[in-house]
Amino acid sequence: RRRTPGDRVDHRSQVKIAPPPAGCRTYGRRVRTTTMTPLSRRSTLLLVPATIITCWLGMMLVHESGHMLAATFTGGTVQKLVFHPLALSRTDVTPNPHPLAVAWSGPAFGAAAPLLLWLALRAAGVRSFLAQIFAGFCLIANGAYIALGSLSRAGDTYDLLLNGSPLWTLWLFGLVALAA
Repeated sequence: RRRTPGDRVDHRSQVKIAPPPAGCRTYGRRVRTTTMTPLSRRSTLLLVPATIITCWLGMMLVHESGHMLAATFTGGTVQKLVFHPLALSRTDVTPNPHPLAVAWSGPAFGAAAPLLLWLALRAAGVRSFLAQIFAGFCLIANGAYIALGSLSRAGDTYDLLLNGSPLWTLWLFGLVALAA
């Protein structure tokens, strides 16, 4: 839409403030319109994959931190941490006196820690859209990993089922994490 003499411009953000369409009730609110330029479209095409990759790496780091913390607190010894962008992360614990606690702590900590961080920021009055995106990503990734992984019995789900977790607990965890 081209600018007409009747249009107002908000000079702070350089966004054109369009008059409301005929018959539209705005109740005194200003209506903003923006147009997507080729530069902003290109920026969006770069920002979305970069955000997803960053969230993926951060989620793996928080998830594996949960395994390492539980291993340390239960008397286990972390022998190896595999953390590579092109591979699924893994924490090898030997000896592992409480394998069920160590196996559950990865997805539980991986889902809860980012969520609690975002809630703490929100309670402190800090509006962090990136923390919210990261918390949502971690909930979805850990929930889907446990719920769908239970069908193939791979990774943590293999350890969980092998050490006595009922299948329904994996599905319940996935449902709660995905719903949150």
